[in-house]
Amino acid sequence: MTPHASGGNDGWAIRSWRGLAVGAFFSFAVPIVFFIVGLLENLGLEVDWRMPAGLIVLTTGLLGLTGLVVVGRSVGAHGVTWLPLIILGVPLQAVILFVSLLYYGGATGSPF
Repeated sequence: MTPHASGGNDGWAIRSWRGLAVGAFFSFAVPIVFFIVGLLENLGLEVDWRMPAGLIVLTTGLLGLTGLVVVGRSVGAHGVTWLPLIILGVPLQAVILFVSLLYYGGATGSPF
C-alpha cells in the first residue's frame, strides 16, 4: 500500500499481479468451463458432460471465495477494506455464473 502524507495507509496497492490473476481465475473457473462447453455445443461439437446442481454450487462457492481471498491478499486488503471486495465480488460472481449457465443451457436445449 502506498503511504500518504499523513503517514496512514488508506488505499490499495497491488502487491502481486500473479496472485491477482490466479485469484480471478479461481473465482471464475466454473463459469468459464460452462461457457466453453456451451460454445462447443453451439459450434456443433457434441459434449456429453453433466454436472449435478449441488456440485455446481459447491465448486463455485469454494473456488469463488478462495479466489476472492487470493485477490484480497494480492491487493493488500485488511480490516474494513475487505467490505468493498465482498460487496462487489460476490454479486459479480453470481451474475457471471448465471449468464454462463444460461448460455450452456441454451446451447444444450435444456435451460435449467
